[in-house]
Amino acid sequence: MEDDRECMRIVEICRVAPFPSLCSPRFLPLTIFDIILLQCPSMSRLYFYQNSITNNNNVLQKLKHSLSLILTHYLPLAGNLIWPQHSQKPIIQFLEGDTVSLTIAESSSDHDFHYLSGDGFRLQAKYCHLVPELPVVDNRVAVMALQLTFFPHKGFSIGITTHHGVVDGKTSTSFFKAWAHVCKNNLDIAQPSSIPFYDRTTILNSTSHLEPTSLNKNLNLRLSFQTKPNLFRYTLELRSQDLQKLKKCFGECSSYKATVAYLLVCSAKMKSGLRDGKIYCTFPVDLRSRVHPPLPSNYFGNCIIGRLFSVERKEVLSENGMLVVAKEISKEIQSLVEEGIEKAVEKRVSRSKVSIEKEERYCMPGSPKFEVYSADFGWGKPIKVEFVSMDRTLRPLTDSKNGDGGIEIGLVGERNELEMMVTIFYQGLQPL
Repeated sequence: MEDDRECMRIVEICRVAPFPSLCSPRFLPLTIFDIILLQCPSMSRLYFYQNSITNNNNVLQKLKHSLSLILTHYLPLAGNLIWPQHSQKPIIQFLEGDTVSLTIAESSSDHDFHYLSGDGFRLQAKYCHLVPELPVVDNRVAVMALQLTFFPHKGFSIGITTHHGVVDGKTSTSFFKAWAHVCKNNLDIAQPSSIPFYDRTTILNSTSHLEPTSLNKNLNLRLSFQTKPNLFRYTLELRSQDLQKLKKCFGECSSYKATVAYLLVCSAKMKSGLRDGKIYCTFPVDLRSRVHPPLPSNYFGNCIIGRLFSVERKEVLSENGMLVVAKEISKEIQSLVEEGIEKAVEKRVSRSKVSIEKEERYCMPGSPKFEVYSADFGWGKPIKVEFVSMDRTLRPLTDSKNGDGGIEIGLVGERNELEMMVTIFYQGLQPL
């Protein structure tokens, strides 16, 4: 396959400004949930749209116009993360003249589109040129950047990168779907249900005493995701019928819990000769409905907490391995209910100071509830959505492109690792 840089041409870098608005805030203080994620790498997703459109300019102009409109309600996404001189923590600021960077690129390869939008083994490095980095000017870090890449006579992709210290996956994907809805329906305004809720008084009043008293002002506010050469990607899929069979193993169980439990068992089997030690797993919990009073689902910002549990490897590899993992997930969720948000935050902050780098660990970000495959700009739904900013410890979950209630799971690793995981994963479903 051709060298990525040779077959990718940057056409231009546009600056898209929001339509004038008075309804969105010009600055936002960070909450403890933002601060916790301030040093996480930026999040990048990539959406592939297949079509035979020949007039790229019409697509570009329609996307730019609808982007400007939807940004009216999402001004912080056109702003920057800054650290005022006399402030103890960074803030999100939007000033008149702030814009979103939209890179326009074109691929000259006839093979890349179907290769990159497939489910099979694909080189991870080939995705890095399709998502933008967050622009940095002096001490100002952009909250969001976008890239539109045309694949002649095949389709196009839209890459979105957001700062994890500002928004979580729910906010990022909600914005993207709202943008798509405005574009597809030629709307002048967004639907009320897609307009973000910005009031963070509830969180600030209940958690401000948990914030660090002195953050290091030398913190790098832009942490880009770095990939290693020779890593591959692969997409696993649990179809709706697979999930139903898996869930029968547990009695009553959610699709998410069944998926995480099965993934952890499959991951443990990759090192079946090893039975000692522990396996660690982190999964996110949305707190919007759990804080008091509850926040609406369209709350803008980070409102998640990572829950960490560990299980003995030999228990995961036992006959009841999936049940063991499922019980640990249930215990973590129940303990969150019992201990309350404040205690959960304290545990999360203290955990960030403890390293488990030498242990086997996995993280299950994302959620099929994001419904990323529903983002239709008017040229059809995406044929593939990739969570680009991931390494071999991440197992991001999304809804299925087939729309049948299934779940897709992304993998990154060396080719031989992935081949083993794919075999274990699908072989394990056959006896069910």
